[in-house]
Amino acid sequence: MTQYKADDLLNAMPDAVAELANRVRLTIMEHTPDCDEATIPAAKSIHYILQGPDYIPGPFLTLALTPRSIKLHFLYGDQLSDPDRLLEGFGGRQRIAAIQSVDDAQHPGLIGLIDQARKLRKR
Repeated sequence: MTQYKADDLLNAMPDAVAELANRVRLTIMEHTPDCDEATIPAAKSIHYILQGPDYIPGPFLTLALTPRSIKLHFLYGDQLSDPDRLLEGFGGRQRIAAIQSVDDAQHPGLIGLIDQARKLRKR
């Protein structure tokens, strides 16, 4: 069986969405080098899972793609400090950041949220 890669998912998206999603991927990987990607084709999503004994198992971020949108799901977003009000959602734990531009993908507030989310998964 062939493993489905994030690049396979991006190749199925319009160029603009694929390029922006790739920028988000690079931002995540730059700031969490200890994580791996797991692509779920049916959900059109890429899950980010922190590796090593210092972390609670399971994803901490999910990048969800459609041909028209990119959303970064913070699985424990209700516990994050969000002074720039980048996160949407209420109730439950998950919060979502809509990514519409390269500036959004590289926003210092988004990078701070990624770092906080990573720290929440530490044992």
